[in-house]
Amino acid sequence: MNQTQWIPTEDSIEQNLKKISLVARVIVGIFAVVSAVIGLIVGQVFIVLPVGIVIAVLVVRSVHHGAEQKVLETIGGIPASEVEHARLFNVVEGLCVTSGDHKPEIRIVKADYPVALAVGFPGSHGTIVVSHGFCESMDRVETEAVMAHLLWRLRSNNAALNTYLLALTSFLAKLGLSSIARRVVARLSEPSHIMIADIKGCEATRYPPAMESALNKCLTHSGENIQVGCPVLWFAVPDT
Repeated sequence: MNQTQWIPTEDSIEQNLKKISLVARVIVGIFAVVSAVIGLIVGQVFIVLPVGIVIAVLVVRSVHHGAEQKVLETIGGIPASEVEHARLFNVVEGLCVTSGDHKPEIRIVKADYPVALAVGFPGSHGTIVVSHGFCESMDRVETEAVMAHLLWRLRSNNAALNTYLLALTSFLAKLGLSSIARRVVARLSEPSHIMIADIKGCEATRYPPAMESALNKCLTHSGENIQVGCPVLWFAVPDT
C-alpha cells in the first residue's frame, strides 16, 4: 500500500475548504447587495442593510451546521452491524490505520445496485454509506479499492464540498432559487475528482485491478433506477 501517494496533499485539502468559504462569502455578499438596494428604495438603507447581513449569516450558519445531517436524512439507511458486516468494518479500519485518520461511521441502505458513497464535513469523521447489493456483490479486494476511493474523498474534503453544495441546493430550492442553486453546484463541482479518487484508491490497494473489477460490477447494473439520493457523492452511478 503506497501511503505517501494515497494521502491527499495540503493543497487539495485547502482548495475544497476555500470553495466552501467562498460560497458562504458570496451568499452574504448577495444578501448585502439586495438589502442595500431595498434599503435605498425605501429610504432605510442603514436599517435594512444590517438586517440583510444578519439574515445571510444565519443562513450560512444553518447550512454549515446541518449539512451532513441533512444529506444523511436524504440518503436514509441504518447503522451497519459490526457482526453482519464484519468484512466492511475490517477493511475500513485497516485503511484508516494506514492513513492515521479516524474511522468514519458506516451505514447500510436497501438497494440491489452496489451503492457506495461518502458524506462528510470539516470537524466530523464522516460517514460511508453502502447498499446491501454492494456488500453481496463485492469481494474483499474490490471492497478495499472502493473504500480507499471514498476515504480519499473524505480526507481531501471533496466529500465535504459536495455535502455542503447538496445542503445549500436543498435550502435554496425551498426559497424558490433552484436555478441559482444549480449554477452554483455546476460552477464548483469537479467531476474529475471522481477519477482522481479512483486513481488514489488503486494506489492504496494491494491489488489495483480490483478497482476496475468493482467498476465492471457496477456497469452490469447500468440503467437501473435506484431510490437512494445524492448520486454526486456515489462511487459510481448507473447511467455512467
